[in-house]
Parts: sequence; structure tokens; C-alpha cells
Amino acid sequence: MAMTSPLSIHDPLFFDDDDQSIGEVRNSQFTEDEILGRMECLGMIHAFVTPFVLNAAIKLRVFDIVAHAAIPPTAEEIMAKISSSSSFAATAPAATPQLGVLRRILRFLSQRKVLRHVSRDDGHVGYALTGISTWLVRSRARSDYLAPLLAMEMHARCQASWQRLHEVVLDGGDAFDRANGNYFWDTGRHDAQFNRVVNDAMIAFSTATMSLVLESYRGFAGIRRLVDVGGGMGHSVAKIVEAYPQIQGVNYDLSHVITTAPKIQGVEHVSGDMFESVPAADAIFIKSVLHNWDDEHCVKLLNNCYRALPQDGKLIIVDIIYKSSDTFAALEANLDMIMLAYTTGGQERTPNEWEELLISCGFGGITFHTNMPTKEGVIEAYKMVELRDDEQERISRL
Repeated sequence: MAMTSPLSIHDPLFFDDDDQSIGEVRNSQFTEDEILGRMECLGMIHAFVTPFVLNAAIKLRVFDIVAHAAIPPTAEEIMAKISSSSSFAATAPAATPQLGVLRRILRFLSQRKVLRHVSRDDGHVGYALTGISTWLVRSRARSDYLAPLLAMEMHARCQASWQRLHEVVLDGGDAFDRANGNYFWDTGRHDAQFNRVVNDAMIAFSTATMSLVLESYRGFAGIRRLVDVGGGMGHSVAKIVEAYPQIQGVNYDLSHVITTAPKIQGVEHVSGDMFESVPAADAIFIKSVLHNWDDEHCVKLLNNCYRALPQDGKLIIVDIIYKSSDTFAALEANLDMIMLAYTTGGQERTPNEWEELLISCGFGGITFHTNMPTKEGVIEAYKMVELRDDEQERISRL
């Protein structure tokens, strides 16, 4: 309802206990929508708090302590473990642990459903993991541990990029380059520490996704030689080869990326520039690469893929298929902004945009697999002699 009277500081502004909706506000010059909007706006402004608190909890090993405890530990028990750890003694030998501060962090994490309260038989209240915090336990397989992704986002180079985002609107270019003097994917050439941070983050971002993709997608059957273009440390193609041992896997990336790549049975590491050439194979795999680049670079890469494939050779893309109304819409929107901040022209693409990009490079038989237990979908395309009628019609309009 509209409310137009001046708001007195003595008039109550409150939320109903039952449904957290806005309660009655008397004598207000603001509408209910404006008052709720203010709350939402404050929430957006302060959204930065969550990743910083998660970062602090990871450094304190809170999630590891909770995961390894025989029973859900209390705040006091978590603090005792933190204080007795060798890493704490090394970094803060003369420190005085602050239990009150830890309690506030635990309260925040519980409110955010990162941890949950558990009533113990001894009458104390302990803390347990949730579906969120299980991904932040260090003892998980390295590929399933999402903290490295957070570490990359917290890195000073990435943080600085967001301060320059408005300049991209005014004058184009690349916010990361403006802030750091180098493009995101080139920075690792001369900054070994950032290169490690990015490699670890890409492993965290990709490998669990590949496990989920392989549970749902069966399109690797029958492939003999598969090139993973921009495959980083090779963990994605390793998952594929493990599931399909008949495949000869090739992990293809820049030399400074694969220099520290581990030896993987059934996978050959090959260095090169995907914008110059792609190794020949009967199928090519590209995961979370094309969204890093503008259409011009994507066309150059896809043309190289086209030349590397035999007739009817298969191209398999795992990437975001941007829809504004599905379950992952907010996550997709966030990733699109990350592409804007860290890359030159990188973007998340809609099904129509993916089709236009692929058809313009001669690919046809395009199929979208979107019923996946991940934020990404799978796009299949083939090096075709003749496109489908709908694809011929679309390419005639390009």
C-alpha cells in the first residue's frame, strides 16, 4: 500500500515474525516497496561480507576442525583446536585468541547456512557442516575443494579489476588489464604466484563439474583421440579418459600453464596457442574457455577446431548456456559480470548466440544438453558437409 505521511523516528518499522514480510509502518513518507527496496539495497551493498568471512574461516581451518570432530564441536572446542595448531603457532606465536570474535563469525556462518547448530547429548550446542561447507573442507580431494576458487577471487589483482569496471563502459577495453597492466590469461607468464593461484582455481572450478557431467552425458563413447583445448593442468581430460579408457587424451594449453601439469596416464600434454592452431583429433573438447573471449577470438578458435577435425568430427563444448529464468540464473549473471571484469569481451551466451557462433564457423548438427546437475550445459556440434535446413536458414541471415 502507498504511504505518504512523514515518518516519525518514534513510529515502529518492523518485520512480522511469522513471514518476515514488512509490518505496518505508520505516518511514513516512503512506500512499502521503497522500504523493502532499501533493505534489499543494503543487502547488496554488504554482500561483500560473505566471501571475506569465508576466507577468514578457511584460514582458521574452521571447516576442517568441524569435519574431523567426533561430535559437533562447540565454539570453545573449535578455538582450542585453532590455538593448538602448528600453523597458528607459526603465524601468531604471541597472539591471544579471541573467543568472542570466533563466536560472532560462527553465528554469521550459521545464519548464512554455511554451518548449522546441533544440540548435543551433554547439553552443549555444537556446529556441523552443511551442503555448502562440505565443499570448503581441505581434506576433500583437491579437485573437489572450492577454497582455491575463493582465493583467486580474493587476490589483489582480481579485486583491483572491479574498481575499473566502469571504465570499460566509458571507453571499452579490459578492466583487469587496466588495473594490472596485463591481460588475465597473460599475467601468469611473469607472475608465478598468480599462475599457481589461477591454476588451482581452475581445477577447483572444473573437476567436480566434469564428474557430474560424466554422470549424465554419454557423448564420449566411440571417440579414439580427444583434444582438450585450453585444458589447463589436464584434470578434465583425465576424468574423461578415466571414464573412457579407449580415448587417447591430449591436454592442449599454453606452455607456462602446462609446465607444472602432472603426469596423467592416457593423457599427453601439448603446448601451443589455440588461436594459431589446434592438434588434429577425431573429437575436440572445450570446457569453460569460449566464455572468456569475444566473438572474434571465438571464431578464430572454432575455425582452428574445424580444420583439426575430420569430416563429421565432433566438437563437445561444456559451458554456460545463459538463460535468465532457470535455477542458476543468479549464478550465471554473476559469472557474466566476472567475464566483464577479467576478460576482453568474454561473456556468457544464450542458445541463439551459441548457434550463430558455431554455424558461422561451419559447424552443424548442433544439440544442447541442458538437463545437467551443474550450472554448465553440454553443446554438441559436428563438422558438416551439409547443414540442417534450419541451420542453413540461420547462416543465410548472419
